Amino acid sequence: MSLIVYVVSKTKDPNLEWPKLKASYPQNELFGFESWRTSVWGNSVVEKLGCPLIHSLKEQDVMVFDEEILALKKEFEVLLQHIHEVVDCTGGDQEGLTFRIKNGIAAVDIALNQQGQCGVVIG
Repeated sequence: MSLIVYVVSKTKDPNLEWPKLKASYPQNELFGFESWRTSVWGNSVVEKLGCPLIHSLKEQDVMVFDEEILALKKEFEVLLQHIHEVVDCTGGDQEGLTFRIKNGIAAVDIALNQQGQCGVVIG
């Protein structure tokens, strides 16, 4: 199973599900293997870098709306700036991690362009 990152409408449907928006992603929705919840995103290095939203993946899916979308984007940017440290601490592949972080940034940018009508989910 894989983790994915995607954009959802702020309005729930009657089945209590968040409608996934059909968006044109510059890359794709992949955010890593399910095991990355703890081995990468839940690793202490992510917490030490000041990325609490992404680090919380170790225990639950991440769902952000409104001002938290910008906070999530900043966390993705921090991870990119410190990618070598993340790779060293997690044993991950730099190219694979970078690709998935950029997928997150793409989803955030789509949500930001929707002017408060959307959120981002990682899970």
